[in-house]
Amino acid sequence: MDIKNATVTTLKVIGKDEKWLQEWFVEDPKRLGIGNVVIKDKELRYYSGKGGRLDILAYNSALDTYYEIEVMLGECDADHGFRVLDYWARKKIRKSNARHVAVLIAEDLTGRFQTVIETLAQHLPLIAVELKTYQLNTDPPVATTIPIIFAQPDDIVLKPADEPEKVDGLVPNDQGTWQVNDPDFTAAAKLMHQQCVEKVGPTAIDFSAKSYISLKKGKRAW
Repeated sequence: MDIKNATVTTLKVIGKDEKWLQEWFVEDPKRLGIGNVVIKDKELRYYSGKGGRLDILAYNSALDTYYEIEVMLGECDADHGFRVLDYWARKKIRKSNARHVAVLIAEDLTGRFQTVIETLAQHLPLIAVELKTYQLNTDPPVATTIPIIFAQPDDIVLKPADEPEKVDGLVPNDQGTWQVNDPDFTAAAKLMHQQCVEKVGPTAIDFSAKSYISLKKGKRAW
């Protein structure tokens, strides 16, 4: 298999618009990068006026979870960011017995609202997905777009295997347990957590494991 060089680009540069992106996701929901979902609806109108349509409504039957999805090209702006939360809240009220997750998809989530997105994801069921588009140096040229989860809650469930295991008699560790058993290691982990918060952004520290303390950015433990 040949390995080709690639150039970072954007969907707009290669001639695609938000309508195309929406249809691309609907055509194959796995491209969303949020698990095994099916598309329930698109351009779902909640109220009259400008900006009153939800781009995509997806559903995972195994988790009984709805995903209210807003997609956009370029850098995330306040309009799209607030709109996805508006749709999530409205759907959550209408179908209160199911789980609901807001999903914001954009090409650039590292701009002005990066801190807001990362912080909200630690307090609300919000998944932020950043799209990376690469143009391969082939003749004729082709491109590929890859979804990368940028921010998500630590306890988000994207597939049944993510559900926490319930083991009778097993008590998880906590900060106090670590402090008693290994105070030096606990102090080092807390110092690393402080550095991550100051230099990287919102980061969680998890003392519950038996053999390690984890620092988490989104769901991923480092």
